[in-house]
Amino acid sequence: MADRLGQEKDNKRSKTLLTVAVVLVVLNVLLFFLVPTQKTISYDEDAVIYSVSDENYEKPCHVTLTGTLTQSVLLKDVFEGSLYITDVPGLEENMTIRLTRQNGAWAGHIYDWAGQIISTGVWDVEATKDFEHVTIAFATTYERTGSQVQASFDRGSATFLSLGAPNRAYALRQLQELILKQN
Repeated sequence: MADRLGQEKDNKRSKTLLTVAVVLVVLNVLLFFLVPTQKTISYDEDAVIYSVSDENYEKPCHVTLTGTLTQSVLLKDVFEGSLYITDVPGLEENMTIRLTRQNGAWAGHIYDWAGQIISTGVWDVEATKDFEHVTIAFATTYERTGSQVQASFDRGSATFLSLGAPNRAYALRQLQELILKQN
């Protein structure tokens, strides 16, 4: 009889441990799917703006891109931060940029200090999913008349930069992989 009681206690203890283990696994899976991860993104570097059509065009600039990349399994990835590039029309220091990852590409807007969407000389900001590689394409035409802004983009004569690019060939490859494949 004592053996039987000991066996029942062992079985009950095993079932309890198994239940606790299953609950912990389920909680970990739920946390993985529900809790987003955040990563700080920070670029503050000199870069070169290149032209698609003119191999000799090189314009030095300084780029500051900082913010938080929030990634989630169930929700869309979001980048929110600030962007400044020297000598880009309509882009003042520390303007807010918000991007959402949709269909394998980043889409979003640049905002002024009051939170209003604004048009700048930046046509597109594209990056890899983890923001390891960032490429920025500029509007080929940008005209401001009073409060009206006209901007356009021509793939054949675009200017662009790729953060961390050691040369034009590398920057051009990044442009083709990240931006031109979508347009």
